[in-house]
Amino acid sequence: MNKYASNTIWFVLEPLLRMVSGVFVGMYAAKYLGAEIYGQLSLIIAFCTLGLASGRLGLDGIMVRELFRAEKSKTSVSAVLANCFWMMNVAGAVSYIAVMAAAYYFIPGHSVIGAAIYGLVLLCQAYNVVELYQQYDTNVKPTTIIRISCLAASTVATYIAVKLEASSLLFFAIPAAEKIVQALLYSIYFRLSGTESFLSRPQATNCKALFKSGLPLLITAFSQTLYTRIDQVIIGSTLPARELGQYAVAAKFYEAWSMLPYLVALSLTAMLIRLHQESVEKYAGSLEQLMRLMFWFNMVVAIVGVYALVDIFAVVMGDGYSGAALPLQIMLFASPFLSLGTVGIRHLIINGLEKKIAKRAIWSVVVNVVLNLTLIPIYGVCGGAIALLITSIFANLVFDFVDKDTRSLGVMKLKSMLPVNI
Repeated sequence: MNKYASNTIWFVLEPLLRMVSGVFVGMYAAKYLGAEIYGQLSLIIAFCTLGLASGRLGLDGIMVRELFRAEKSKTSVSAVLANCFWMMNVAGAVSYIAVMAAAYYFIPGHSVIGAAIYGLVLLCQAYNVVELYQQYDTNVKPTTIIRISCLAASTVATYIAVKLEASSLLFFAIPAAEKIVQALLYSIYFRLSGTESFLSRPQATNCKALFKSGLPLLITAFSQTLYTRIDQVIIGSTLPARELGQYAVAAKFYEAWSMLPYLVALSLTAMLIRLHQESVEKYAGSLEQLMRLMFWFNMVVAIVGVYALVDIFAVVMGDGYSGAALPLQIMLFASPFLSLGTVGIRHLIINGLEKKIAKRAIWSVVVNVVLNLTLIPIYGVCGGAIALLITSIFANLVFDFVDKDTRSLGVMKLKSMLPVNI
């Protein structure tokens, strides 16, 4: 258990530092660019983020499980690595072409160049198989050190760019350069470590099986990205760019924070799989305890945010972003339910119920789009935040009771919402 705890600490360290960097250095850049320009840039980043979601093919959610299956069946672990790597490479290239084609038609002026630069991250994400392998091996320390080093360089570069009053295009080039260098260092580390290889020839039959298994998670990831970005698209088309910039800042804070429950759940996947193999009863108890801990931790943060965020925004962002505090206060109350959902998804993956995840994601998108179209014209940017909160409750709790195969999971979530076990 100490090994898993140490692995989890290392796994979440870089995202926590990235969250801090995004809040302080990222917001420093947003303050420099201004709400209007930052709103326009946020739309482009949202566009590329859809490509990132589709380019992973859902393989990031199943690869650790497939590596355990390969180990158990005494088949080649390298084959799983190679198949995932080449599939994500092809998908990343296709996603980049699709993003550029869409950007040409929908993003005006020089911003297309920014999309082309930022979109280079799509061509680098296949190298994340190294990180996923380290999760399987319960040794994420080396890849975490690489990520932290790249993050530090990117953070310093962003700070310098603001000080030099650089062109907005540089703020697209910096994250792209970070991912390119990270991919290169991942390759060097993996080669020097002398473990498995991800550069062998892919096997068409296994690739087909992996694609079929990952497809529900691909649909889920794309749907989740869509319903976290559609609010900005609607706000951008119905409200002034300044309000979009304010909302984008609130959304950035929330997205940074919401990564924490996702990463904790993802880092504990290996432990949960082993517990499930050893004892279903022990696994269920650990799952409920994890849900309770994450739910109440996020709830406390949301309550604190009600009292502190207005003052924090006034100090950190100035009057230009004062309108971002209230939407973020509402958004934070979605994070406890999001944490239940992230743990619940691990449970469904472990039990081979990926199709349930895709079905829930599709309905969540429908609910979210309808709510945004209804609430934003009435309540402005707060309408987008309210839509996010209601959708989070529906997707991560209510929907469990719609499907008879997940009702037991829903009951477990309800029990975990109590402060103590009963």
